[in-house]
Amino acid sequence: MDHDIVIPGFPIAKNQALEVRGRCFGDGANLLLRYLIQVPSGAIVPSEEVITWSGSQALEKKYFEIGAGRLISATLNTTSSTPMHGYIYAQVGIHQDIESDHDVFMSLCSGRVSADSPIAWPSPNLRPAAEGMGGIARDDIGTPAQGANWEWVVPTNLRVHVLGVATDLVTEVAVATRRVHLNIEVSSFNQYRVIAITDQTASLTHHYLFQKQVGGTDDTDNTYHVAGFPDTFLVAGDKVQTDVLNIQAYDQLQANYIHYEYWFEGRA
Repeated sequence: MDHDIVIPGFPIAKNQALEVRGRCFGDGANLLLRYLIQVPSGAIVPSEEVITWSGSQALEKKYFEIGAGRLISATLNTTSSTPMHGYIYAQVGIHQDIESDHDVFMSLCSGRVSADSPIAWPSPNLRPAAEGMGGIARDDIGTPAQGANWEWVVPTNLRVHVLGVATDLVTEVAVATRRVHLNIEVSSFNQYRVIAITDQTASLTHHYLFQKQVGGTDDTDNTYHVAGFPDTFLVAGDKVQTDVLNIQAYDQLQANYIHYEYWFEGRA
């Protein structure tokens, strides 16, 4: 007597779908979803889908109607090695009712995704977005107008760990004693202020580096300055900004960068 061969898997109804959702940092990425389905006839059918995400940190979702059957396995990674660790957090799961307006999703596997670090089901792989080592990024803050300070705002849907801030101050001929301050603003309040240990006078170019948990130092020719700040974790909307004491109309802040570790926030 013949018997149908039933392979362990997740049963999928006709009105359900396989869904990928998550967030992507930077310039976006292409993801590759591979999966095996056992169709009602008993055959095992391999499939794959390429998914393009924009990199806006916003929640992105894509589901695939695969018909009734049993999901045997699913694997998600990126199509190239370009996205670094931490750039993408994703979940693979079941969209419960494609005929309904309700967003009901059951996650099967989740975690950070890269070319050599996929997430997969049925392996036990459910990891939150803000866990372990984050991704590493460096933002060019840009050059403000002469006589103006700069401000960097934590992007939407990110939590960041500030690692370092760099800025150069080029002073004009006007006689004044400047002092570079770095402000950390949390929830619209100045959490703390870091002050360079040396003043800067007219017609000079000095380089400032603010790093976490270091003491203040100057180099031998007094043009490179290092100041430390406490371990700093910020969320979307918090700010890092300069406040140069006695800044003059033609003084210029340039070569402004912030280096940070990041995790995705918000529902994925």
